[in-house]
Amino acid sequence: EALVWEAMDIIDDICGASDYSTEGLPRKLVKAYCRYARSNIPELFEKNFQHDILKLQIRNGVNNSG
Repeated sequence: EALVWEAMDIIDDICGASDYSTEGLPRKLVKAYCRYARSNIPELFEKNFQHDILKLQIRNGVNNSG
């Protein structure tokens, strides 16, 4: 369960506050991050899910341009 909370914190940091209460893109990303973390390769998560991360950033109105 701690890994799920960690995943939600990381995704919120990258994409802005997200709603995890229903199935959808935020939950998909949490599940993916957990898979990568359990496989000891969490550093590949952002690269491999770049499209979905960008989509969630747009939905959440996040501007990461600096």
